[in-house]
Amino acid sequence: MKRNFILVIVGIVALVVIVRDVPFIAHVARVERERQITRLERDAYVLAGQARELVDVNGNLGASEAVSLVDEFSANSAIDVVVTDKNGILIASSVSANRVGEDFKNRPEIASALLGNFALGGRQSVTVSDTLVYAAIPIFFRDSVAGVVRLSRPQTVIDREVNSQVRQLVLAAGVAVLIAIIAGVALAGVVSAPLRRLQDAAEDLAQGRNAVVKPDGPKELRALARQFNSMSDRVSQMLSQQKRFAGDAAHQLRTPLTALRLRLEQAHQNLRVDTAAAGSNLEAALKETDRLSMLTERMLQLARSEGQVLVTENFDVGILCREIVEEWSALAGESQVSVVAETNGGLRVDASRFALHEIVANYLDNALNHAPPRSTVSIIATRRMDEVEVIVRDEGPGLNETQRRMAFERFWRAQTEPSSESAGLGLAIVAQLSRAASFAVGLKQAPGGGLDSVVRVPVDGKLLDRDDVVTENRRS
Repeated sequence: MKRNFILVIVGIVALVVIVRDVPFIAHVARVERERQITRLERDAYVLAGQARELVDVNGNLGASEAVSLVDEFSANSAIDVVVTDKNGILIASSVSANRVGEDFKNRPEIASALLGNFALGGRQSVTVSDTLVYAAIPIFFRDSVAGVVRLSRPQTVIDREVNSQVRQLVLAAGVAVLIAIIAGVALAGVVSAPLRRLQDAAEDLAQGRNAVVKPDGPKELRALARQFNSMSDRVSQMLSQQKRFAGDAAHQLRTPLTALRLRLEQAHQNLRVDTAAAGSNLEAALKETDRLSMLTERMLQLARSEGQVLVTENFDVGILCREIVEEWSALAGESQVSVVAETNGGLRVDASRFALHEIVANYLDNALNHAPPRSTVSIIATRRMDEVEVIVRDEGPGLNETQRRMAFERFWRAQTEPSSESAGLGLAIVAQLSRAASFAVGLKQAPGGGLDSVVRVPVDGKLLDRDDVVTENRRS
């Protein structure tokens, strides 16, 4: 990824350089060539004007003065200068190879200028073995030509200076690409570092180790790191829950399985000797099977509640409580126990309907197991400030303070409770669901005896303090 990121940045910069700088470099080269020719023309006009001042009254150009003029110009310029008289004879030159007195009329530009024309252009020169770019300007005296000033430069010299400008621009473009590469490497390191940490953390997580990534870098990567940490926590919790479930299952299933085996062995031994004893043992084995089935179902329910992702929705707690009463009325009637709902209006909340239903149902199941015949179990829902409180109140023997504190532990059962009637997991499921839904749950002594099983639900979905999620006697 880092290499691809660098290639993308360099590619973009290179594309920009090509699209912008290639036409620009071509334009600069053209402008520089035009500037060189314009300079020749300009300087030729200036020198022709200065040479005009050196013409005497007879229309003759002074040779010594022309030499001084050429020397002065050549001291500050690399341009070749040639000055001829009105007959095309060389009287001054900055080129050492030229001889004073040489006839220059055979040069086309000189011949043209002697006729009073301004000669600008280029031609192949035998003398310099190159294309000669020139500007030949006549020196006018009155109505005649007193001489010619020619400024010239070899084409290769002009090209060399133009190429020098082009090289500077190419160098600047190369520096820009180099800077882009350096910036790309640095930026790729900054961007890829959090991703590498995520990759390392993912490998740790895949190997079963706990992995946490520091949320840094761009906003998107910080959000990704937080999501990864949340996922890592959930995976770690699930692995821990699986280990705990396996340990709990092995521990809790050992006793009923052993009892079931003993009952079946006794029934087998008594089958031919004492059929009544064999039948009694088989009946006890069936009870152990029922207990084993109930224990397994409760353990599975607890395992599902630990890994559950709860959905928040808006609903009326009063309606939910009345629905639970309808669901459980038939079962309660078998135990000669009445179940009633006491609710009022204004009980809408934004919370997990599933979690509240399961918590109240577990409370109700626990209450029916302990409520005496011809008693009443009440589901009371009231609004308290920014919470809705639901109480499942029974008329059973209740629990003392120590028992209420331990009731939410796994597999805990009151000493007076028959082991076959409960798996000791109902309130553990309540505690787990309350943590997942951020409810507050607890047990307290009911007015007049019995037990109040309490769950408090925030109205607006706001999370309760963590220390308040599973509590005991918070409002006793």
